[in-house]
Amino acid sequence: MFYSWFRTHAILQSLVTGPIIFVGWYYGWATSEEIGRGHFVDPHQRLGLTLLTLYIFQVLLGMFIHWVKIPKSGGPFGPGTRRLQNYFHVFLGLVIFVLAAAQVYYGLFIEWEYAFDDAATGETKEFAFQVLKKGPDGSGENEGTGTGNDGNEGESEFEDVPLAAKRAWLGIIVAFWALYLIGMVLLPRQFRKEKEYRERLKEAGHLETTKESIQGR
Repeated sequence: MFYSWFRTHAILQSLVTGPIIFVGWYYGWATSEEIGRGHFVDPHQRLGLTLLTLYIFQVLLGMFIHWVKIPKSGGPFGPGTRRLQNYFHVFLGLVIFVLAAAQVYYGLFIEWEYAFDDAATGETKEFAFQVLKKGPDGSGENEGTGTGNDGNEGESEFEDVPLAAKRAWLGIIVAFWALYLIGMVLLPRQFRKEKEYRERLKEAGHLETTKESIQGR
């Protein structure tokens, strides 16, 4: 069976990236509900909403690029070449990744320290810890296990972010850019092969009828 780059890309986006994004969104929303922090009240939450919107737009844009060929004549570099929207699709993907990296960093290193502040009144995290420890009415309904971020001994279901999580974030960032740079090194070879293919089609007189298949790869 023939597998194009588009098919592989679409499968990864549908079965891996998409589910991770939507599950992460759900848990973020549920956590805000649980601690009564509210929604879209700080940079972390607002950036999350922005990223979700950009991701959905990016998926729709990719589908449009693959199935709707505008202009029919091809891209700015000649018949059969990629159109401008293809390059914008790549650029937007990089923007989303950079924003996502910043989003996770903010959540791990900054947001977590203040996640239990009262968003409406600006109460300190020490106060929020006491609420989590004793319950809003001081009855101890929210008791759990662990130590609060303020260093006080007691019981709370929330703990500091594990160092392993921060290291994992850094590892993912390094791995992505390493793989991306490797891919950039291979681009000249890809462009050369595409050019050779277009030249063969042109010589055979089939470029105008088959160039659309080039764009779908």
